[in-house]
Amino acid sequence: MRSPGPARIGVALPLFLFAACTALDNGADLVPLGSAGKGGGSSVSDGGGASEPGSSAAAGKAVGGSSSGAGEAGAANAAAGAAGASAGETGCPDAGERTQTLLGEAGEVVLTADTSWTCEHEYRLQSNVIVAPGVTLSVEPGTTIASDFKVMLLVQRGGRLAAAGSKEQPITFTSSKPEGSRAPGDYRGVVLIGDGLSHSTTAPVHDTLSDARAHYGGGQDGNQVGSCGSLRYVRIEFAGGSLDDAALPAGALTLAGCGTNTVIDHVQVHRATDGVGLLGGTVGLRHVIVTNNLFGEAIEWAGGYAGTMQFIVAQSLAASAAIQGSNSVADPLTLPVSRPTIYNATLVGSEPLVTGQHFGFLLQHGSRAVFKNSIIQGFADAAFDLRVDNAVLANELGPGKAIDISHTLMYANDALYTVKAQPLSGMESMRTQDPSLTSAAYPSAAMPDATPSFAPQDSTVNTQVAPAPAGFDATAGYRGAVPQDGADWTLGWTRFPLN
Repeated sequence: MRSPGPARIGVALPLFLFAACTALDNGADLVPLGSAGKGGGSSVSDGGGASEPGSSAAAGKAVGGSSSGAGEAGAANAAAGAAGASAGETGCPDAGERTQTLLGEAGEVVLTADTSWTCEHEYRLQSNVIVAPGVTLSVEPGTTIASDFKVMLLVQRGGRLAAAGSKEQPITFTSSKPEGSRAPGDYRGVVLIGDGLSHSTTAPVHDTLSDARAHYGGGQDGNQVGSCGSLRYVRIEFAGGSLDDAALPAGALTLAGCGTNTVIDHVQVHRATDGVGLLGGTVGLRHVIVTNNLFGEAIEWAGGYAGTMQFIVAQSLAASAAIQGSNSVADPLTLPVSRPTIYNATLVGSEPLVTGQHFGFLLQHGSRAVFKNSIIQGFADAAFDLRVDNAVLANELGPGKAIDISHTLMYANDALYTVKAQPLSGMESMRTQDPSLTSAAYPSAAMPDATPSFAPQDSTVNTQVAPAPAGFDATAGYRGAVPQDGADWTLGWTRFPLN
């Protein structure tokens, strides 16, 4: 079947010009703006953000928002009807049969009303798409969103992203470049901003917008239980921001000031510059896999982050630390202090491009952390580096204290600990033994089509396991993110393309 042509969103044009589908010069079909497809709906807004019903059925799904670009301040909202029934009813069309829907040809797109993106469309973001406060962007299972260079989907404080994929139909954020030419950092990625605990209410998210819309957090009185939305069965590939030396995460997925009611569960970040960036907040991560991370950290936090993580894979190939935790470069004592709690992580490395930075777990700039029941394998410098004052280590390292690291299995690292991290050797059950993760560093340039496996083959991962605290899955009686026996949660929805 011939691929449907692009529907353009974010261009202010008279709606009467689109009373019916119009043929493009290349023969493709144009979905009319301001009208509905089968079962679809639309809305139109002036520069003030007020909306009125379109001519579609009341039960339709709207796709739209306001657009502003050069010379287009206050341009009208545009809505493209969701062609066909929802993915939940009929399944998604094949990739070549989806309507190509363009957003932001004329500049930034701001969504000012609740919006749904469905898998009947393949969305191409040509400029930044901003979800305004009070607005929810819903993304249905199987939907693909491709972005141009440096473009991002950014959800402001008070907005929500509800990305509800499934194991059979994950949601994919990817580069708009053709397969074979995609690379880390092709676009900025997905940025969710909340008003949770943080060092400041006016700090901007690194490498995003230059105005207050990118400010995150609620300071020391921030909302600990707030929600930036939910991501379930979501893949983000070939994204990430510019790297820096100031411990400012620019992850392909950035969570800034997001509270505990934010849901991040079954999310893959693949081939990014930085993988997952956490700035303040208390959001928890469950079943998160960061693969083939090439330049920055796979998971990095700063700014007072105090969330929880369980079932985490961080594959740091020729990169920096797999997990790097900071509080503040300017003042390590800034409150609230970063202090996440992490159980069941598998950190995998390989030879880096530059030695001297390739660690499994790095704690610095005043951050504290709990880290247990994990595996660290294959790092060229050391499994652990603690860039922490000796006085802090003397008073705050140990069971039940602010820095509580134990029950870690380490194998095939150049060293177990840097000089500063040597006190970890006295913590409970810090062992060196092969967990038999024989395929954990795939794919590689030598084996580009190989699929990694993070399930250990040796039962040593089942011995001497620390009991998990309340709020964690206490049935995970093993070290690492994936059990030796039993269901492997990384299978069936992840992908590992190199370009």
